[in-house]
Amino acid sequence: MKRVIRRGVFETNSSSSHSLTLKRIKGTPKNEIDEDASFEIRSPLAKTIQMLGLIQNAESDYEGTAMSIDELDEAGAIKHQIIKELKEKYPDAVMLKTGTEISTLELSNLITPIITDIEFNGNKFFGKFQDQILTCFFTVDSMARHVVRKFKKEMLNELAKINNWTLDDAKREVEFEAFANTEIRDALADKKNTLDRLRKIGEQDYSFREAFRASGITDIIAFAEDYLITDCKSFKKRVNGKISCERYFSNGCLNYCDCGFESYCSILDKLDLDSFAPDEEIRQVAQRFLSNEYKLVAVEKYCGFIFEKTGEIF
Repeated sequence: MKRVIRRGVFETNSSSSHSLTLKRIKGTPKNEIDEDASFEIRSPLAKTIQMLGLIQNAESDYEGTAMSIDELDEAGAIKHQIIKELKEKYPDAVMLKTGTEISTLELSNLITPIITDIEFNGNKFFGKFQDQILTCFFTVDSMARHVVRKFKKEMLNELAKINNWTLDDAKREVEFEAFANTEIRDALADKKNTLDRLRKIGEQDYSFREAFRASGITDIIAFAEDYLITDCKSFKKRVNGKISCERYFSNGCLNYCDCGFESYCSILDKLDLDSFAPDEEIRQVAQRFLSNEYKLVAVEKYCGFIFEKTGEIF
């Protein structure tokens, strides 16, 4: 069990199970969520945040597999042979380390673009090294990662296009949505009740209250506007800029993730993409994903079996 504290939520025991389903919306979108859903993610920005969190998880899964391969006794020798043959086939490829010096993750970063070469035939090449785990990693897993990274790029471009933002604007909005204190943000947006809501936050949020007291500022609204930005940057730094896939959930998930998007391969499967999808197809899938035709339906069960329903639409 892990302990997770999200922005604006106090928790002491987070052990829920999560699942996500990408659904096509039939007809005019309703103002209420599906009966069997905990909440839904519909806006292009919220869908982007959720997907970025899932991609972050997939990267952690990928890196974990790479580290496990490095622990194999024969890994160094196999990587050395791979590098040797790659140098013969691709003399311009930058291979500065030997098999025992380079990590599996570093090697995958170098050779994944080469695998896309139609003359290379990655499965046949890696298959001759007689290591099924390594062969699968450098072909299936690496190519899934390669395509999802392209999807991520196109998704951010589409988010900017939808909102008439520059790409830098889109990245700033994503950062703010992912790392800002949502309670303070929403209080400031509620112009009629801002003062009352901020005072209530001050009563419940020790960090906010103490920072306000220490600032010497008497205008709590002016203080909150500045605090929101500085706290967002501080929180981003504390989590190393990693967006959490639990952003919209009420509780942290169990240690083992089976939400349906837990790896690069499963993300591709949910998006109905394959490992050799052309760029134009990836772009079209990103457009469909962020369109009003699709939504992410989330189910959350506290302690793995108690159904939670907030009814929110993000």
